[in-house]
Amino acid sequence: MLAVASMIMMLFGCNKGEEGGFTTATSGSKAARDESFRMGEKLNNPYTVENMLIAQDSLLAIGQLKEPINIYATHLYVQLFPSDSSDMNRILADTTLHLFPYPLDYEIEGEGSFEVQEGETPEVYTVVPVGYDFPVDYKVIDECFIPAENH
Repeated sequence: MLAVASMIMMLFGCNKGEEGGFTTATSGSKAARDESFRMGEKLNNPYTVENMLIAQDSLLAIGQLKEPINIYATHLYVQLFPSDSSDMNRILADTTLHLFPYPLDYEIEGEGSFEVQEGETPEVYTVVPVGYDFPVDYKVIDECFIPAENH
């Protein structure tokens, strides 16, 4: 499985920015981004089940993999929708989550910060294991296969 993960990373580069923090602002939009922060092009997520199957087929075809691996959705890449500060506190209380205030499947151009209006909730993105018990509303963006050595 390590060979599949390595090959996929080589075939489909993915920029995963630094883990973002949340600050509170008194004016601006729901999640105000400073002038230097821009979303770039949408990236091809190398961990989707579909992309992992394509990579596996490529490795099998060139003899780098001798037999197929059981590739299935182990994780979900999701957007969380906290509706109020209580929801946000429930999300923040789960220390197993790596939260981002921007989508991970987009290139980030420039460095910047996010400010969240007082009383507002930010956009929140994360990756969770299949079967995760969501404390808030959510939307699945991608079903992913993340090999056990990468958890």
